[in-house]
Amino acid sequence: MFPEAREVDKDRFVRGVNQFLEFYQGDKMPMVILAFCLRDDSASEIDRWLSSFMRKGTKSLVLDLLCRNHCCLNEVMKPGSYVIRGEALACAMSRLRGLTLKCCILPPNLINRFHGLSILQLWNSPLDSHDSRSLFLGLVNLRVLEMFSCKLPVKLFLGSLPLLKHFDLRNCSGIGEIELSNSNLIKFQCVSEEVIEIVFTSAPKLLRLSYSVGTSGLKDLFNEIDHKFPMLKALSVYTIVDWTIDIPKEVGVFGKVTILRLCLDGQTRFDIIKMVSILKAFPFLKKLILQVNCHYGTYQKIDNYHNHSHLQIVEIYGLLLYPWVTRFGEYLLKHASQLKMLKVRRGIEDQPSYSHGWPSNRLGVVRVETQPWSEGERLKVYRRLKKLAEPFKVKVIVQD
Repeated sequence: MFPEAREVDKDRFVRGVNQFLEFYQGDKMPMVILAFCLRDDSASEIDRWLSSFMRKGTKSLVLDLLCRNHCCLNEVMKPGSYVIRGEALACAMSRLRGLTLKCCILPPNLINRFHGLSILQLWNSPLDSHDSRSLFLGLVNLRVLEMFSCKLPVKLFLGSLPLLKHFDLRNCSGIGEIELSNSNLIKFQCVSEEVIEIVFTSAPKLLRLSYSVGTSGLKDLFNEIDHKFPMLKALSVYTIVDWTIDIPKEVGVFGKVTILRLCLDGQTRFDIIKMVSILKAFPFLKKLILQVNCHYGTYQKIDNYHNHSHLQIVEIYGLLLYPWVTRFGEYLLKHASQLKMLKVRRGIEDQPSYSHGWPSNRLGVVRVETQPWSEGERLKVYRRLKKLAEPFKVKVIVQD
């Protein structure tokens, strides 16, 4: 629970922290989480607390000053936010290994002094005044970098982070391009309502890739990504363009991908032939999560069948009307010999809550406006798929 910033609550919180530090008997304080709606008018107290934490040998610090009744996840914070001061952390800057800042301002001359950081998480922080090429230059030990709802420079260069393994950027503003050249990167996620160009220079160890794309990005994805990331195991793609047009007819083969998530948010018809060609490009796929926004479809005869011999789980979300959902389900039941579960849901996919109960659907570009099943439609879809699945002993789930 995070109290709101009424004056009486703030005074009580400040007194509580002061009393805790006064009576704390331990020699060490390896991890600290400080969470309350505080602004820069409380800077003297926050500075004093941080200095005390650092003297106690804190190696992991979470400073969460988000005012949840005033600041939403998609907004960069308003003026008056707390500014991190080097003096408060001076005695232990190089000792910190984990740093999480929410609704705090990190000055340009300070960020690169955290030489020992392994994990850096920034929420609702303005970084657009920083020089893009030197932004992370001093963070030579950084392995995890996450930025949520931050205001960023137009370009980000990640090549100065030689040990980076995990990069996650969501709903940040101002940024238009990310240059990726990281030999140790394993997971890359970049999801935003605005399309960000990703320049994939080098990431030979990448296992998990998740990002939002426009028209050109969607075409490049299915033509080039399989060559650039030969170790890729999981791929998630978010787009609002017409995928039935922009996904090419001939798709490269993704020889090691076992998990595929496609959030195809562009309102269009359902193209079952194009969907089958996508599945053929992933011969070792085990799990497919498909979210679509298809208000209609056209009858298409499938001439080129394919045995999707490794596919075990298929989940379909969003708007896909009868009979297109049943026809696609029938194709999967007949041509995915190892299929164990087929799930159809009119709503959007359930996603984990990433932090402190914030709505998870604010963290991505999922914007499909779904409607409940029409009267009798859900039951009709369930009965049809259930009947088709019985010979194959596949579990069928149909939900609102």
